[in-house]
Amino acid sequence: MILPDRKAQGNMFLPPSWVPEPVNDTPNSITIEELVNSDEHGRHPKKDSRPAYTCGHTGRSISAADVYDRTPPLATAIAAKLGLEVDGGLPLDKVIAIHAVNTVGESILLEEAPWTDHFPLPHCQIDYMLLIHAIHRLSGVATPASAACTASELQHQLKITKAKAIFACAPLLSVTQEAAEGLGVTRHLNPGGVRPG
Repeated sequence: MILPDRKAQGNMFLPPSWVPEPVNDTPNSITIEELVNSDEHGRHPKKDSRPAYTCGHTGRSISAADVYDRTPPLATAIAAKLGLEVDGGLPLDKVIAIHAVNTVGESILLEEAPWTDHFPLPHCQIDYMLLIHAIHRLSGVATPASAACTASELQHQLKITKAKAIFACAPLLSVTQEAAEGLGVTRHLNPGGVRPG
């Protein structure tokens, strides 16, 4: 996604007049992922940064350097599997849904989680934020779905966003499959090695 030019007149993305100008001008020729992960655009140096994300359920953290290193291979794999190009097509042609518990990768036992009565399967493993970074690296749009949504609610979201793919964690896979099948989707991508039952 190309960021809007701050100098453009009438641009709805411009801040109010009372907001001071940033130290660095926001470039308008890079993806959101590049802006967030690149030291050269004013972000705090990765080597001196606190953890970028910490899972509230497991306490596992991922560093800014890990996000930076792990995002490109994930984006490359998604692009190859879905036939997407970074510079090809419009961002709205690259909408990808995420139907997962918001975790940082490591498997969590949902029997120990406060929402256990909602999920029939025992484990969840997906790097939620890395997946969002990878989608943005492709100049795509992430459409996160609530872990508590029903199949019909998810189906509605997938339909109105015209999502090209859905990533789901194991505890939500049955709801995800039901929603996808209702739209005629039969092909499944399984990050984290989850096999549909």
